[in-house]
Amino acid sequence: MDIYLLSTYDIRTPNALLRPGAPLSSIDFFHWRLRSYRYVSLAVTDVLLAAAIYLSSTNRLFVRPRSPVEGLAERVAGLTRVVEASNSRMWAAGVVRNTAGRSRELRGVEAAFWDEEGKVYEEREVVDAVKGVLGSGRVDLRAMEGKAREMAKVVGQLMVVPQQGGSAGG
Repeated sequence: MDIYLLSTYDIRTPNALLRPGAPLSSIDFFHWRLRSYRYVSLAVTDVLLAAAIYLSSTNRLFVRPRSPVEGLAERVAGLTRVVEASNSRMWAAGVVRNTAGRSRELRGVEAAFWDEEGKVYEEREVVDAVKGVLGSGRVDLRAMEGKAREMAKVVGQLMVVPQQGGSAGG
């Protein structure tokens, strides 16, 4: 645009017709205006480029949507990590329980703990608090049971080992 305006402007016509002593406002400062426009257009271009860089770096522009396979793979990997972590915790709890069951001293400590724990749940304040929570509607047991069933189905499906067709030995 700059080159077009510069090449098509006839500098002789507007300023050539001025008389000596003409007011300064009647002079055509084309080159100075063009220089100002040039810098304003560069500033606008910089702002647009900065906005594009910002939007693309925050994944708001030029984002390639994930395919359903990628999303599924990430979910399966996440569920696998959860199952592996749960399996590790259950194994560790089994080791501790097995160790406690084999030691006479630790069995006594465990029995004392559960005797004390049972007494806590029989206290009137604890019974009233549990009834208050369950009766107030703050906890929706049916919704929690439904979510637990859904999670159990998903985990159960992940743990199913696919059967291979045919036998190797005959």
